[in-house]
Amino acid sequence: MSDYYVAMACGVDRYEQSDYLYIVRFSDGRVVGYSGEFECCTTEIKQACSPELYRQATWFAIPPAEPSRWTPLTLDEIRSLGLDGFLCGVRADLTSSTRIQPFKDRPQP
Repeated sequence: MSDYYVAMACGVDRYEQSDYLYIVRFSDGRVVGYSGEFECCTTEIKQACSPELYRQATWFAIPPAEPSRWTPLTLDEIRSLGLDGFLCGVRADLTSSTRIQPFKDRPQP
């Protein structure tokens, strides 16, 4: 299983609360940030993670079949999309009991 790279959304949807976003690719090819706490997604990851722009991000419900089909993006894929500056850590899986490992604690590839 691949690691899930994690960014921090400044405010998720109408909840106006921050949450971790797991950067994944849906089976249709879309790259999304998945908010586990609020169970919603956005394709506008840069806006969601910006203190100035987070209200502009559009959020949507997770299509029911996606969690079993999505794949986490690799660090190289995230870098190629210019999203690496928003990352705060990495997690081995999506269970809440698994610690998010900050990048400072993890050697970079």
